[in-house]
Amino acid sequence: MFRTTLNRFNLLTLSFVAALFLMVACRQASGDSRPAATSTPEAMSLVTSVEEMVGVYWGKGSAFQSFDADGNLRVASTREKLVDETVAIGKYWFENGHMHLQQTEGTTCAGSVIGEYEIWRLSNGNLRFDAVADACINRVRSIEGERTGAMPTTVEWAFVSADVPQP
Repeated sequence: MFRTTLNRFNLLTLSFVAALFLMVACRQASGDSRPAATSTPEAMSLVTSVEEMVGVYWGKGSAFQSFDADGNLRVASTREKLVDETVAIGKYWFENGHMHLQQTEGTTCAGSVIGEYEIWRLSNGNLRFDAVADACINRVRSIEGERTGAMPTTVEWAFVSADVPQP
């Protein structure tokens, strides 16, 4: 009984190794030198200054955000409403490579609650926000995306324009 089980195990192991060898050999013969099971992450760079943030961005299905050179941010449902029909107004600044947000007007998180985020610029010019610390869960959800189970649904903020509308 033991010898039969051991022989089956050896046969399965040998079959697996042979199949793996054939897969690698076929891949090399076809001229494909890529590793079989890896993916290349999108190139990103960490945004660390107000100057790098200036612009208008759209969070797909969410809202428009504008960041000006003086550290002011505005949030609205459309780009046109960034001037006079905002849902939130606040300040932003950078410390130690992280963006800090403080909403001064609006219904969500206005006041002393400051959010801290890493901002990543993707190779296509869009932004991704990763919360470092923020007690305002509604802001985290609207900026970073909803969490489904343990995995976040990341919102990519599309670059719209370098021209920031002024009130």
